[in-house]
Amino acid sequence: MLTGLLRDEISEVRSAALHTLAASLTASRLAADELASMLDDPDLGAVAATALGSVGDHRAVPHLVRLMLSDSDEPRLAEAFKAVARAGADPQASVAAARQMLAALPDSCAPALPMRVLAAFGPAAAAVPEVIAKLEGAENDTPSCAIYVLGRIGPAAAAAAALLGQYPTQGATLALLKVTSDRTVADQYLGGRPEHPGRDGIASALLTWLAEHGGLTPRQYKQLRNLFRAPGFGHLKSAGALWLHDGPAVAAELVEVLPEYLFDDLYGRQALRVLAAMGSHARPVLDRLDRFVASRRRAGMNIGGFDAEMRADEMLHAAAIATRQKIAG
Repeated sequence: MLTGLLRDEISEVRSAALHTLAASLTASRLAADELASMLDDPDLGAVAATALGSVGDHRAVPHLVRLMLSDSDEPRLAEAFKAVARAGADPQASVAAARQMLAALPDSCAPALPMRVLAAFGPAAAAVPEVIAKLEGAENDTPSCAIYVLGRIGPAAAAAAALLGQYPTQGATLALLKVTSDRTVADQYLGGRPEHPGRDGIASALLTWLAEHGGLTPRQYKQLRNLFRAPGFGHLKSAGALWLHDGPAVAAELVEVLPEYLFDDLYGRQALRVLAAMGSHARPVLDRLDRFVASRRRAGMNIGGFDAEMRADEMLHAAAIATRQKIAG
C-alpha cells in the first residue's frame, strides 16, 4: 500500500508514504527498489537516500556524498554512511568528500559528520593528515573525536603514533594500541592499574585485544576475572575476552550471565555477539533466545523518539536471529 502511494498525484501523500517507509529498516529494505527510483527527486530524494543507505544499499552512496558536501541537515545521514560502510560499499567517494570538508576548515574545527564518516570506513579512510591536523589544533571535543577516528583507521594511521602517545587519556591509549599493534601499550597501562580495576573504561578492550594477540599474563587474567565479577558494563565487556582466553571451559558461566543482558538496549547486541562467537557452546540459551525473538517488546529503550527506538529494535531483532542461526549451526 505504501509503495503504491509513492506514485500518488498529491505530493503530500507521496511525502507521508515515503517518511513512513523510511522510518522502518524492514520497510525500507522491502521497498528498496522503489526508494532507489526516488533518489533524484528534488524534494524527496534526501529522505529516500538516507533510508536506502540506512539498510546498506550501495545505490545510495553517491547521493549521500552529495548531501554531505551540500551541508545537508538530514538527521540520519551519519547513520546511513555507517550502514553502507558496514555493508562493504566502495569508500573512495565518501572518504574523499570527508577529507575535502576537513581540509577546507580551520585546523581547530572538525565538523561531526565527516569525522563520523571516516570512523565508519575505518582502515579504508586514508585521511590521516587531515585528522592529525585536527588533533594538533584541537579545541573542545575535537581531540576525543580525532583520537577515535585514528583508532578506527588502525595501522594505516602509524604516522599519528607519536602524537597519540602524548595524550594521557584512556581513549588515546586504546587508539595507540590499535594503530601500533604493540602489546606493550596495553601491558604498561594494565600494569599501572590494580588487580581490581573497578569501572575502568578501557581495561576490558585492552584485555580483549591481548586475548586475541598472544594471550594474557597471570596478573592480567586476574584483572579480567575481577572485571567479570562486577555486574554492569565491565561485566559484559569482559565476557568476550574471557571466552577468547578460556573457551569452552567458561561456557557455563557465560550462558548463565549473558541472557540477562538481552533485554537491555545498551548491552543487548554486545551480549549477542559473544553468544554468536560461542556457537554451539551457547545451545542452552536457545529457548530463551527464541522467546526473546518472539517478544513483542524486546528492550526498554529511550533514545529520542519512537522511530529511532523502532529501528534499534529491528537491529536487535535481526542480531538475535543471526545469533540463533550461529548457535544452532
